[in-house]
Amino acid sequence: MTIDAVRRLRVHAEASGATTIEQARARVPDEYQRTIAAVGSNFERYPVRLLQTISGSDRPFLYDIEPGRIRFRPGAGDHLVRLAPMVRPLIELHWVRMVARFNDLGLEEQHLRDHLFGTERVALIRLRRDLVSLQAGRCFYCASEFDGAIEIDHFLPWSRWPNDAIENLVAAHRRCNNNKRHVLAALEHVDHWAERFEVETSDLAAIADQVGWRAEPARSLGLARSCYGHLPDGTPLWLAVDRVVTQPIDPIRQRLAAVS
Repeated sequence: MTIDAVRRLRVHAEASGATTIEQARARVPDEYQRTIAAVGSNFERYPVRLLQTISGSDRPFLYDIEPGRIRFRPGAGDHLVRLAPMVRPLIELHWVRMVARFNDLGLEEQHLRDHLFGTERVALIRLRRDLVSLQAGRCFYCASEFDGAIEIDHFLPWSRWPNDAIENLVAAHRRCNNNKRHVLAALEHVDHWAERFEVETSDLAAIADQVGWRAEPARSLGLARSCYGHLPDGTPLWLAVDRVVTQPIDPIRQRLAAVS
């Protein structure tokens, strides 16, 4: 039904000379409204209802469906933020395929994805020497001297938000980096990151300028506040290798709010 409605709109739009959806809305308004109604009806009947169906039973936790509208439940935004690391890769994958199909692109799929969304690990090695020097030759997380492989870690995990700005990058032991992975850091590390932000932002900017990197302090701080701002108490946070803890989130929020 939805596909047929979209096809009809396209036929009417092309006949009117419309080449964009805005032109179609202006030139064939009745057909446009019928299409919107058909899409909305189909969306309400299937994805909206099925998204909260678990093991064959309805278990609303994000929203309630009422006649003619959807009412979000308290805390729905926090649930969506926590689901983002799982949902975002699927959205990106289907978006890439759609862009490739519509534009008849012959690019290898991963190359196109990198172009649209960025790469998870770009040439971070360019920053390693200067970040290690800034950290006095010690791992950002365990504070011990580097004695092996050194890696550049995204303090806010890449899966939470793909931020390559230098303020979000730290030098760490491989064992710390690999063990932390996608988990948000505990209060002790947030405090360390906030202190570095307050004291060494200009040093980080100088390093970025020297190697042609991006420095975005306001954005990086905003993302940190946003990530921790949506976490409920009891969320597992990474403290050390093989040690994940649960901590009250308010002290972390307050520490980040105090950063200027």
